[in-house]
Amino acid sequence: MNFGILQRGDTVKRGKTKNSFILRIFYVAVLCILLIAAMLFYSNTLKDNLYSDSVEKLSEISEQNVKVLNTQINGQLESMTEVAARIAVPTNWDIDYTMFTLNKVMNRYPFKRMGIIFSDGKAYISSGEEYTMSEHDMEYIDDSFNGEIIISNTTVDAFDGSKIISLQVPVYKDDEVAAVLTASYETEVLQEMLSVSFFGGQGYSYIVRANGNVIADSNFPTSFKNTENIFDSLSAADSSNAAAVEKMKYNMQFNEDGYIRFKNNVNFYMYYSSVGINDWYLLSVIPASVIDSTRSDIMFSTYLLCAAVGAIFIVVAIFFIRFERKKRRELQDILYVDPITNGYSFQRFCVEAKERLAQDDRPAAIIVLDIEKFKVINEMFGYDEGDKVLRYIWSLLQKWVREGEIYSRWIADRFNILAYYNSEEELLKRLNALAADIMNDRTERRQGFVIRPVIGVYRVIDRELDIQSMQNYASIAHSTIKGDASSGCVAFYNEEYRNTILNNKILEDQLVNAYEKKEFVVFYQPKYDAVTKKLVGAEALVRWKKPDGTYIPPFKFIPVAEKNGFIINLDQYVFKMVCEDQRRWLDEGKNIVPVSVNLSRQHLYTPKFIDDYSKIVEKSGVPIDKLELEITESAMYENQEEFLAIIDRLHGIGFRILMDDFGTGYSSLMMLKSIPIDVMKLDKSFVDDYNDEKGEKIISSVTQLAKSMQIEVTAEGVETEEQYEFMKNLGCDNIQGFYFAKPMPREDFDSLL
Repeated sequence: MNFGILQRGDTVKRGKTKNSFILRIFYVAVLCILLIAAMLFYSNTLKDNLYSDSVEKLSEISEQNVKVLNTQINGQLESMTEVAARIAVPTNWDIDYTMFTLNKVMNRYPFKRMGIIFSDGKAYISSGEEYTMSEHDMEYIDDSFNGEIIISNTTVDAFDGSKIISLQVPVYKDDEVAAVLTASYETEVLQEMLSVSFFGGQGYSYIVRANGNVIADSNFPTSFKNTENIFDSLSAADSSNAAAVEKMKYNMQFNEDGYIRFKNNVNFYMYYSSVGINDWYLLSVIPASVIDSTRSDIMFSTYLLCAAVGAIFIVVAIFFIRFERKKRRELQDILYVDPITNGYSFQRFCVEAKERLAQDDRPAAIIVLDIEKFKVINEMFGYDEGDKVLRYIWSLLQKWVREGEIYSRWIADRFNILAYYNSEEELLKRLNALAADIMNDRTERRQGFVIRPVIGVYRVIDRELDIQSMQNYASIAHSTIKGDASSGCVAFYNEEYRNTILNNKILEDQLVNAYEKKEFVVFYQPKYDAVTKKLVGAEALVRWKKPDGTYIPPFKFIPVAEKNGFIINLDQYVFKMVCEDQRRWLDEGKNIVPVSVNLSRQHLYTPKFIDDYSKIVEKSGVPIDKLELEITESAMYENQEEFLAIIDRLHGIGFRILMDDFGTGYSSLMMLKSIPIDVMKLDKSFVDDYNDEKGEKIISSVTQLAKSMQIEVTAEGVETEEQYEFMKNLGCDNIQGFYFAKPMPREDFDSLL
């Protein structure tokens, strides 16, 4: 009986356990339902917010590109208006002066041609043609003769049938329109104006009219090819695009902006913005995968995390809480602690900086700092030494920051700083002091190697911006002085920098095209013996000759070439041309003289150039003593040991080495002691001191010192008789400058020989 009671008791206990289990299951089920509902609500909200953010970024990019386009075209129209006022002189028209003025304008802008049209139909074109326009053609410019400034839609060039855009500006004379100034360029130029990539280089643009007709096509790999009408192309690409096309047509009809999603093999997003010129629209396109993949990854992670939380909650809530706390601490260490400096990571910096900017309303700046050619430190001295440099900079920042300021390392050698300031001058002074401390870093292993920091600053204007956008603005300022030691260590962001980057991008593309078409030519500036006035040598200089015969001055393209590394190709091209010219002159029986060719300091980081140059000389058969290399004084300061090794190798081959621009650096006399040069070229700033007593003493001392070390001295920039006599009397061996001859084309130097 007791056994039966025990059995019944067990049954009661089992019943209570079962009921308790069912109750627990019910509670768990309710919690799971609430968890799933919360997860669905959160995921949908997150998905919508991520989508809205992506579309908003695409909208901002499109608006920025519209501003760029308007700035470019309005600038061209303003220049044309100024030219129109300049050529409308009170007397009869001076067509030669007009054509001369138009050709000067074309050097500044990517116009295909310019011209002036008079009311009687007589037209003159910048390329030299003149003709009489038909009545039909005159109707095309009637509005301009009525005083309107016109930007045409796409038209066909009457000369070669290509698609062009025409700009028309009335020319007033005695308060009446006497003529119309015109300029045209091919539609591809509009696309080049918008060639700055976005969304990781996967975005591209069109310019179309409100009726869909294409003004400027895109050559992006996934774009519609040779499309005439964007609506037709969208409809032909996929039948599912019909609703998107109708929405786009409706919005454009009422001059509204918007976006669509369409399919062309794969899905894309297209944002359309009114340009404000005629009925033009700018279309910005990115693959849907760019937005969707990021969103999908985040959503997948969200679902996975929620499922994991739910599963762990069901299994053992308490263990999960403890385990999650431990993992959260470990995750924070991974996300928020930099492994090299043990300080803030970039993720932690973004969070902290956003919070501090929201709480502290003092003027603030986001700063980007890195080291010029940090990769060289890792390659030459090892990664351990590179890490020591990073920790050294970290320690300096630790002392540099003030209350409320924070800093972090992002990637490689790049640091981010949030700083506060009372004035721009105060902030600049602080940053220059920081840069000086960094450059003072020396170790026995890196003796002679100067660490040069490059600092970009964005003064925070809109605190609602995310930190990464602020950092991007600081990076734009940073990029303007990267690789340019003459620009100082600190640059502040302004809107002009973005336009500069855009213009430099266009010029970079043009440089490559000009190189392929062999538009670069060599000029020679003779050097003369200071005593006998006999020709003793020349310096080879590069010039960019456009197809229309005009020249682009070196100061416009050389800095861009130096910044993107194209200068290496250009230097080698000039050297090869000089060897070919010397060979030809030898074959013609001329008495050739040594020609020096400039060598940019980028070559010092690609030592294989020595083998390349040797092969060029060997192939040409020109005696090595008829070829010289010019190196600027500033090139030696980054790594004197490697610089000296390169000079020794060049000497071993037989090259004479000329030190150009001597006197513009800060360690010139020490350079004479350390570097075995053959010729010292005094900078023009020395020559300009010919009537200064102190300057004369300095030049005399430097010249005597050089001669005592068997170094030949050449004076550059000698322009007057007084300067010539002055430099000759001080003992200069050779003279180079306008006093004897300006740089001249190869043909003229040929005659001189």
